[in-house]
Amino acid sequence: MPFSLFRKIVATGIFLFVTGISHGQEAQKGADYFNRKITMGIGLGLDYGGIGARIAYSPVKYLDVFGGLGFNFIGHGANGGLSYNILPGRSCIPVVNIMYGYNAVLRIDNFYPPTAQHMAPL
Repeated sequence: MPFSLFRKIVATGIFLFVTGISHGQEAQKGADYFNRKITMGIGLGLDYGGIGARIAYSPVKYLDVFGGLGFNFIGHGANGGLSYNILPGRSCIPVVNIMYGYNAVLRIDNFYPPTAQHMAPL
């Protein structure tokens, strides 16, 4: 069964995402995270707007202000918010997010609005 163009694009995106993570982990060995004020990345999830990109600015050590733009399987998705880094400087950093934007997508194909024939009598 041949793959559709959409599936090829998604598979390519996932491949690039995984290889980017591998390369990014290698490049960050010994780097001080908090010397950087702006970080960018691609990924999946709420703070990326679906499948998309995220940029974050760190005005102080414990706080990030972020925004994400992406594709959420129906159209464009966007999110923004604050991230509080509970234990900065550790290899594993717990984070608390406050975010505004898209958090769910519902796609219904071949849906027609109900008419008088479909409505039950009151």
